[in-house]
Amino acid sequence: SSVEVFANDGKLVLTDQIFPDPSSTGLELYAISGEAILISMSLYTLESMYTINRSRVRNRS
Repeated sequence: SSVEVFANDGKLVLTDQIFPDPSSTGLELYAISGEAILISMSLYTLESMYTINRSRVRNRS
């Protein structure tokens, strides 16, 4: 999974790859040494960019 966070009207950006536990069903947001206000959030389900041609895989010997 990937996470992208934009703050201060896009002046601060954080991009990271995460590996959550498959049973995880939640999301936690917090601020350290200050206050943060969540104005909006968008979540997207991503699909793999790779496609597998199964007939080519089966014919390999």
